[in-house]
Amino acid sequence: MRTCPKCAYTRKLADKDKPDWQCPSCGIAYAKYEQPAQSMAAPHAVRAMQEAHAPAQLPISRAALFWILACVLAGAYLGYIRMVAMPASVEEKIALAERAGPGRRVSAEVAEELARLTPSRVVMFSTSWCGYCAKARALFREQGVRFTEIDIEADPEGARFQAELLRAHGVPTIVVGNRLIHGYDEGQILAGLKEL
Repeated sequence: MRTCPKCAYTRKLADKDKPDWQCPSCGIAYAKYEQPAQSMAAPHAVRAMQEAHAPAQLPISRAALFWILACVLAGAYLGYIRMVAMPASVEEKIALAERAGPGRRVSAEVAEELARLTPSRVVMFSTSWCGYCAKARALFREQGVRFTEIDIEADPEGARFQAELLRAHGVPTIVVGNRLIHGYDEGQILAGLKEL
């Protein structure tokens, strides 16, 4: 008794005159129909076995996991540098800036041009939206320092002076005496104010 894999016909005793390899109802060869069905079922069976024995998959790729981990470690390192390794007191910041040296100084010609632009000994090239410029303003006020602020977006002459003569880009760019400070560096600013 054999059942056809295609039409599900079950052979009967009356079907003795038909060949054993062929279905009496639909006429297909059993072996030919079973082979493709087995070859098609095999990948599914193999995949099911692999999924059953495979380790649990992460919901994100390994590359994404690597970059997330790298960012977390970089953030932790920067937090450590800011909170632990960097000096905390004003005196330590000034000492660190003095050990590092004055950095870049403006030449006598540039200082003379700057004096024509403004008589102040402390000049900050800034923008209204810059957060570090706001920090520098607060530091100057806290120290009781009179300074001149040149908004490079509102003053084209100031922007030209900063780019061409100071050869500085970005804000804040601060000139304290003849010390040129790129960005907000509290230690350098305080060390420059101490020199005035």
